[in-house]
Amino acid sequence: MAKKLLKTVLIILGVILLAAAALILWLSVTEFKPGERMVEAKIAKAFGVSITPVREAFSVLVKQGLLTTFPYCGTYVTILSYEDACELIVVRKAIETTAAQLAFSRLKPEDADYLENLCLLADNQSAAGEYLASIECDVQFHELFFQRANNTLLREMWDITKSRVAFFQSITRPDCQAAIPLLRHRHQAIVDAVRKMDLSALCDAIGDHLDITIRRAQLPHSDQIVYR
Repeated sequence: MAKKLLKTVLIILGVILLAAAALILWLSVTEFKPGERMVEAKIAKAFGVSITPVREAFSVLVKQGLLTTFPYCGTYVTILSYEDACELIVVRKAIETTAAQLAFSRLKPEDADYLENLCLLADNQSAAGEYLASIECDVQFHELFFQRANNTLLREMWDITKSRVAFFQSITRPDCQAAIPLLRHRHQAIVDAVRKMDLSALCDAIGDHLDITIRRAQLPHSDQIVYR
């Protein structure tokens, strides 16, 4: 009986996680715009599932900051504020520079080629309007340092953070694509530091890259946000 119950729970959790993952993908390709209301019944119908896993998926995404809910008013795609983005950058700088420091002894100069190729692929995908694929390459670029850091807790922190990173990019990238340098240019200092095996330059490049990212972001301040 216990094994059967556990199996049932795991299946339910699997459906919930799949629904949450599907919603993240949907949000990432801007199927819904920031501030747009999300209706559970419509989402369930679109996914071909019952409303229960969708409701639970909504709860997961609210905790991740991708959805915002108001009692008796509904759930909306989060309108990311400049202040929210700044908080994200503060966390990213802390965990990404730490990951780089822990990963450094396991990095090789040829890893620079891998990172550079990811940038080229992301730029080509972005030019073709394939923003989700481009964002995924960008996330993989930064994820390399967490993979090499060999620190389980730090990797878990990145896994929590990267959905917000992708969400931030999905909001800002299509609108400002023409106004910002190509990804390979924005990441060049990081690639160069890995190629030269210069830890100090690598940490500085990561910090500078994230500072520039927030300066270029065109986001409303929290006191300007209104959900309708």
